[in-house]
Amino acid sequence: MLHVSLPYVDLIIQQWKQTQPKQRVWPITEWDSWNIMKCLDAKKYLHFFRFNRITELCSNPKMSVADICSWTGLTPITINAYMERSGRFIRETAEKMKEQYLSIKAQ
Repeated sequence: MLHVSLPYVDLIIQQWKQTQPKQRVWPITEWDSWNIMKCLDAKKYLHFFRFNRITELCSNPKMSVADICSWTGLTPITINAYMERSGRFIRETAEKMKEQYLSIKAQ
């Protein structure tokens, strides 16, 4: 769920309320969205923003897989793939190894 205080959420809500049941909020085809994306930045692709947002969420150790699945509607298997890319497990493991090393060194 997006908080209504975020930028442009009020416009999304307004458009959603004006949309008839079973109709698209924005009747944009995949081809149209691809053209819009390429006009914004030729190096970006449609999945780019989803990829960045989910990878950012995955890098936050306070976010669980269940939290991210709930927010995105994706499966745990898909979210785990994003977590691998975020380096989250690598950083957590490195911290645990550091703690273990420091405790052994202190003995």
